[in-house]
Amino acid sequence: MTIKQQGGIFGRNPTFNDVTIDGQLTFDGDIDVNSDLKVDGNLDVTGTGDFGGKVKVTEAGNGEVEVERISGALINLQAQSARGVIGTNSNHELQLKSNNTGRLKITTAGNVEVMSGNLVIGTSGKGIDFSATSGTGTSELFDDYEEGTWTPAIEIYGTSGTYTATTSGIYTKVGNLVTVTGRLINVTESVAGGADYFKITGLPFTDIAGYSAVGSVSLGNWNVPACYNAFVTFDSTGARDYVIMGLNVDNGATDYLDKTHLVSGTSDIEFTISYFT
Repeated sequence: MTIKQQGGIFGRNPTFNDVTIDGQLTFDGDIDVNSDLKVDGNLDVTGTGDFGGKVKVTEAGNGEVEVERISGALINLQAQSARGVIGTNSNHELQLKSNNTGRLKITTAGNVEVMSGNLVIGTSGKGIDFSATSGTGTSELFDDYEEGTWTPAIEIYGTSGTYTATTSGIYTKVGNLVTVTGRLINVTESVAGGADYFKITGLPFTDIAGYSAVGSVSLGNWNVPACYNAFVTFDSTGARDYVIMGLNVDNGATDYLDKTHLVSGTSDIEFTISYFT
């Protein structure tokens, strides 16, 4: 090894101003560097290297930094022509930590695992892209999931009248498909009104897709024949932001749940409906 020195003091603890190393430099102790360290050859550190400045790796090919444990675990950092690479060149998983806690893991099988915390989509309209899978759909982006509660309310369509009930509701939205469940217990006419059909309002999302809703309904203590088959659907006009209860009569006719069917104070409705938004 040749050391070229310009200025400085030699002695038991020498100091150097500018040092050029043409060969390999090996340190068995610690290195404290408070300025830039430039090495044209190899730098092998078996102790601890503390750098107050920066370490810069310049190479005609891929600039590369390797951190290797004696057992063989190797972390590799490369600056390639079109990308930067951080990874392992051995059969070991790669982890990212914060606050000394594992947060993200890439396993040796190539799986990505969130070790703690959540995977947060930080921009609206972004999500998980499944476009690598085969299909002819218009979108393969999973960009929305939500679940929560909503408060259903019941009223007469197009006429006056006030109705109360003990109500509750839950919903789940996956992509553009919404599934809501509503419960109205002890429906009571508190202010008399017309005899048009009932509608249930308060849906968490408006049906803007224009397709028919699919669902089921259970009626408790309503003045309807046992042979009626109840169903739930959207009204076919307007903003499509409420549902109505339909009744299939045994002769094939269709009716709708209205004031004439109500047993005020004791009638119950429970329904589930799915629709696109």
